[in-house]
Amino acid sequence: MEEKESTTPTSEAPPEPHRRPSALTPPGYVAVVLIAALIGSIASTVAVGLYDRFYAQKVIAVDLKGFIQRQRDMLVEGKVDDQGLRDSFDRMEAAFDRIPANHVVILKEVVLRNGRDLQLEP
Repeated sequence: MEEKESTTPTSEAPPEPHRRPSALTPPGYVAVVLIAALIGSIASTVAVGLYDRFYAQKVIAVDLKGFIQRQRDMLVEGKVDDQGLRDSFDRMEAAFDRIPANHVVILKEVVLRNGRDLQLEP
């Protein structure tokens, strides 16, 4: 008898090339949501902090009347001369110049509460 080769397909699949198991598996849905929430909260915190630091208006109260009265009293008592008085006013002007642009300076007499004081030293 003659042997015939079988032409019927076999259920054997060709062998797959050798694959290494991946060390990293894709993150699950919960991990992706947690990572997105973490990144969003960090970005929001940084944005609010930068806005508050550089753009938000802040009020500074200055007791200018009290400063001038102290200077006058010191001049009358002889504790300071004309040059010392000029130097004191120059220091006051320098203190005003150091204030950032997003700070508003108003007189202490008009601030009811919660205003940060700028201390002017004679």
